Amino acid sequence: MINTDEPTPNLVKVTNISKDTKEATLRDFFAFCGKIKDFELESDGDHQKALILFESPKAAKTAELLSNALVEDSHIQVDAYFQNTPSLDEKRGATPAEAAAAATADTSGSSEEKTEGGDHQNKKTVSNIMAELLSSGYVLGDQVLAKGIEFDHKFGVKDTVQHYYDQIRQNLHQWNEQYHVSDKASEMEQKMGLQQKQKEASDMAQNWLHNSPTGQKVSGLISQFSQQISDLNNEAKRLASVRQNEAQSNSGAS
Repeated sequence: MINTDEPTPNLVKVTNISKDTKEATLRDFFAFCGKIKDFELESDGDHQKALILFESPKAAKTAELLSNALVEDSHIQVDAYFQNTPSLDEKRGATPAEAAAAATADTSGSSEEKTEGGDHQNKKTVSNIMAELLSSGYVLGDQVLAKGIEFDHKFGVKDTVQHYYDQIRQNLHQWNEQYHVSDKASEMEQKMGLQQKQKEASDMAQNWLHNSPTGQKVSGLISQFSQQISDLNNEAKRLASVRQNEAQSNSGAS
């Protein structure tokens, strides 16, 4: 049983989960954000709701940024369980902005991350994690991607974020020449039914973008980060194509 009496920035609540969604499916989705320490799923009327306790504040914040992503047939909603909970860094005297920057910084050089079983996702930008989710067949929508990119730009390590997008463009060019990623990506989308899912998600998102104050703000972010959004979608296609090629190679070898 998750302790909800002691405030922590590591705990999120997830609502509007389809009643048919299995716990394993939800765990797999949020595992992209970082290590899950505890997890509870229960019925909530016609839907389900969940409490997820992550091992790090960054993982929890990344999960919040995935609110409105499409998991199976429902656009889930993700919120911090405790609002305005100070992180450990803030308790030590850091400002909220400084604490957020520390939580999202590249920790690849720390001794903790080098230990076996360390939280590898803490080394990645939120954009990186979102690209991995897209490549695994999840539909996030431009509005979710825009929020993740904005967060990276605000609190990420600037050089790390810029290097990531530069690397995307370089990788896509190399892989497209070698494996014709664009053609294979289109085939992959059709096989997975992603094109129809993306259209449905886009229609719902457009309604939200035009008819709510928050949506209108995010609409501005989409325009601001249009190139990066395109980069993330291209990176997702490249990653999916790489996996497909690896699977075919392994199958041929056996």
